[in-house]
Amino acid sequence: TGLHIDNMYKQGFRTVIFHENWSRYQGYPDLAQIPKLKAVADACHARGMRFVIYFNQDMSDATPEWKGMEYDFGIGGILLSYKREYDEIKQKGYYSCVNGPFGDLLLDGIEKIAQETGIDGVYMDGTSVAWPCENPTHVDCGVELGNGKYGMTLPLRATRKFLMRLRNIFVQQGRDVYMCA
Repeated sequence: TGLHIDNMYKQGFRTVIFHENWSRYQGYPDLAQIPKLKAVADACHARGMRFVIYFNQDMSDATPEWKGMEYDFGIGGILLSYKREYDEIKQKGYYSCVNGPFGDLLLDGIEKIAQETGIDGVYMDGTSVAWPCENPTHVDCGVELGNGKYGMTLPLRATRKFLMRLRNIFVQQGRDVYMCA
């Protein structure tokens, strides 16, 4: 870890971003990776560099929380966003809404990771957008159209609240906030 960080520092890099492959599951706060993330964060900080990790708006069907909650996470139905077939764990990522349990799962995981590893921020691929959602299990998402169907709404306030809570994870730790949305 240190050798790679040294080389990046010598080349002028001041921020290290781990994209999606740091987690075993697409866009997921994989708490089992905390020891590895802490080692990288410590190596970056020892050189005055920032360390940022990636999340996105997909929920992987390989996560422990998926079974039985798949409809609660989604934006209405189960809409495929991404296939991750190059890893040991083959999986599909489905569009999810931060206004439902997916948002709380992300925030709770990011908070634990930030507290235990010292990451400096997050790269949020798509989670800062108020994507249309028709899931009636999410407060203020979905407009009843009749015949058991729902139309999509934009959860603007919920997305803003999600981002404020995300920012607060770092503010409450007395740290600068680095969020790439």
